[in-house]
Amino acid sequence: MPLRIRRSHVVEDTLGELGRLDAQGMKSTFTVFFVNEFGEQEAGIDQSGLTKEFLEEACVQIFSPDLVLFSRTEESGRMYPNPLSAINPEHLQVQAPHLY
Repeated sequence: MPLRIRRSHVVEDTLGELGRLDAQGMKSTFTVFFVNEFGEQEAGIDQSGLTKEFLEEACVQIFSPDLVLFSRTEESGRMYPNPLSAINPEHLQVQAPHLY
């Protein structure tokens, strides 16, 4: 199952791509393709390198303070779900573009 992801919108594009799948599609193996701002696939073959890069960038964006999904404890710096994340009711709304 190919995942076509823009580097600048990893979270939104991933949720959009996964949201189109049925139960069987969710069980399949994913192959990551990064696309540029024009929707054209970047050069590169996913032999775990692109998947690793994708997972690293997804973690950076998901835990970003700008997304407001997680907060840090002052004592240890550990992350926990932000109870105020729903203060902006549209913070989890996905506007997935068509990349095809």
